[in-house]
Amino acid sequence: MRNLVATIFVASVMSAGTLRSLPQQHIPVDVEKARRLLAIEMDRVHRSLVAYRNELVVGRSGDEREAHARIWFRTRRSHVQIAADMKNTELDREGTIRLLLRARELHRDLRRLLDATQPELPVVSVIAPNDDCGNALSVGNGTFNADTTMATDDGNSSCGFNTGNDVWYAYTAPQGGEIAFETFGSDYDTVLSLHAACPGTTANELACNDNYRSVTSRVLRTMTAGETVWVRAAGYNRSSGSLALNIGLTGSIEGTVLETVTLTPIESHRVDLWRSEDHLDGTFTDDAGQYAFTGLTPGTYTVEARGEVPYLGELFDDIECHDFACDRTMGTPVIVDGGMTTSGIDFVLDFGGAIQGTVTAALDGTPIENVYVDIFDPSGRWMTNAFTEALGTYLTSSALPTGIYMAHTNGRDRFWGELYNELPCPDFCDVT
Repeated sequence: MRNLVATIFVASVMSAGTLRSLPQQHIPVDVEKARRLLAIEMDRVHRSLVAYRNELVVGRSGDEREAHARIWFRTRRSHVQIAADMKNTELDREGTIRLLLRARELHRDLRRLLDATQPELPVVSVIAPNDDCGNALSVGNGTFNADTTMATDDGNSSCGFNTGNDVWYAYTAPQGGEIAFETFGSDYDTVLSLHAACPGTTANELACNDNYRSVTSRVLRTMTAGETVWVRAAGYNRSSGSLALNIGLTGSIEGTVLETVTLTPIESHRVDLWRSEDHLDGTFTDDAGQYAFTGLTPGTYTVEARGEVPYLGELFDDIECHDFACDRTMGTPVIVDGGMTTSGIDFVLDFGGAIQGTVTAALDGTPIENVYVDIFDPSGRWMTNAFTEALGTYLTSSALPTGIYMAHTNGRDRFWGELYNELPCPDFCDVT
């Protein structure tokens, strides 16, 4: 027999909210019987966790809160395999009994917590059932969530650094077309790869991406109906957390940007795409004022026509958006469906103004280059900025609505920052 030593610590929640460690026990049982019981208990554990995550517990205050319990498995990874590998693993007597006891205790604790009605319970962290490629979760289009905190390593990819804590999905395309796979909504640095088979390696890798936007990963693949790929969702440098894997047939957004007086198309104007507060993409209008975003995962987006001199910025649909003072979550939601084009996301931009000037040394009037000039409104809200060139001149790139503004230079080298007109104002001063 192979000697495997495993210790799984289980914490249960007391009424006062504290944690206690369950004592270790030893009982005389038949090893083969224990192995069979252990497999049954682990299956019950997984089923309990699925139900547990989907259940809402009503607290004494009457508020609905998501039920969570923090139950940590701590294992010596090089010495133990549980659940999926159980039937192929030879355990010694002590290791088997210990695993069996911990599985039973975990199951009892979960049931106790599921029956609780306290308004707040801690978070569950367990090994995901799709922890290895051989047990990949079969999925179609949609959003799939997992906790990768205790996920182990089962594969590799060509992108990212020291990837690990991976979970696996087997995606079968319900229809042909371009399919997007992305991790938007995850709370950690993800690395995403597609593979032609299990085990997933660089040899059978079909695509890989790390940091499509910030820590979000995204890959596109044109597939035929019925085709299957294996999706590896891993963590950069073994990071882990709450995974959101979004899969779907891609869609698109298109529209036109015009100026308000003559409704003339605006050429080469910047249009940005946002999802919540995350910037996803940017493009420019053509000579007909038209733009398009393609290859989009089904979901809800915000579209912004940037405020570029002489035009004021807007969020769709006709919502003012002034550079740094813009809250992109206030835009009218633009919904994208798989395989569809959302058209008519148009803008008619008003004219605005700009601020220009020169920054020089007080002592001898020498122009100062590479100085930031920040523009604030009377309430102290940061509106936009500019950067001085070789002759000390600057011009704000974003247009501003008619009004009164304060200009502030940041201190550089031996120069102090000041407000226009020669009002001393070091960095982080009160500009109002």
